[in-house]
Parts: sequence; structure tokens; C-alpha cells
Amino acid sequence: QTPLLPIPVVCDYSAFDSVRGLDHEPYFLYCGSSSYAEVIYFLIDAFASIQPIERAGYKLYLIVGGARDAKLKIQHYIEDQGLEDEVIMFSGLPYEDLIRHYKGAEALLIPLRPRKQDQARFPHKIGEYLASGKPIITTNIGEIPHYFTNEHDALVADSYEIEAFAEKMRFVLNYPTQARLIGQNGKQLGRKNFDCYQYGVKMTDFIKFIQDNPQ
Repeated sequence: QTPLLPIPVVCDYSAFDSVRGLDHEPYFLYCGSSSYAEVIYFLIDAFASIQPIERAGYKLYLIVGGARDAKLKIQHYIEDQGLEDEVIMFSGLPYEDLIRHYKGAEALLIPLRPRKQDQARFPHKIGEYLASGKPIITTNIGEIPHYFTNEHDALVADSYEIEAFAEKMRFVLNYPTQARLIGQNGKQLGRKNFDCYQYGVKMTDFIKFIQDNPQ
């Protein structure tokens, strides 16, 4: 049998350890390309579905790269929902500022959709999110159930539906202490599985095994 070594997303966790998070208003954060506009609209709708009294004081930060026209459409969508004071969009942040935004968030959002594109991929962003030590909110799609346990090291919605995802956002609002613990558990999971230095050891051992056991 041919030996296999799965190669997941990898991230340099040491780059996160030396950066302080934003000391700012509480916020959820999503980072991605404007080519994922459908996902961004989904997140805006999920945030908006939480009653204003529940989300009072919280913001939704969107760090969006990509084409200017696509970003303008997203901004117009935010304004059309009357959320321009609560949903804030950023673009073109230096990497250290990006890390600061990750580490300052109350939770980091990465919904995956039930389609082949998302079932087959494992976003690099997940490794970076975990490195921040903040809880991630995602959906039970693709590789997610192979690594994560809901309410232990991530908040995992059962389906890609606005209410299901919003319910996980409410968990952060209602149970902040548990959410912070989930974030720390997620970081430990990420350091074990996705830290480039830890994974380098696994790769070295795998190569040595191949050398010692030629087919």
C-alpha cells in the first residue's frame, strides 16, 4: 500500500504570537476576496438577522480584496440594508494589521457552502484564523468535520443557512467566556495540525519512512 501524507493548510504561528490584537469595539470579522460576494452577502444577512438589541455594540468587519466594482456593490448592499454604521469594510491592509484585526475580533467567520468548490477545498484562512486564538464560526462542510468538534474548538453550523449560522454568532454574544475557551482550544488544534514548523517535523518523518521502506 502506498503511504500517504495529507497536506492541510499551513501557517506560521510564530508570526501571530508577537502581534497584539486591536483594542477596539467588539466585532465579528470575515476576510476574503470580493469574488466570494455571495458569501459576504450571506454574512451580512446573518448579522442583520440578529435582533439589534442582541447585537448592540457589536460590528461586522469585512476585510475584502478584489475588484473595485465588486467591492462597491458590496458597500451598496450594506447601505441598502441600513447597516453602514454596523458593517465596516476594509481593504488593502498590511499583513501585520491583518493579524491585529484577527486577534482583536470576538469571532472569525468562514462559512463553507454545500457545493463542490467548498467541499473540495480547505481555506488557508482557517489556519490563520486559528492562529489568532479567537473562535472560528464555520459550517459542517468538506474537511471541517474531520478536524473540528462543535463548541469545543470551533463553532460549527449544521448547514449553510442564515439562521443556523446566526445562531453560532449568538453563541458568542451570549456566552463570551465559553467562546474565548473555544478560541484557545482551536489555537491548540491549529498549532498541532497546521503550524508550518510542527508540520515540517511530520513531513521529515514521512520522508524518512519512505527512504527506510522502499516499495
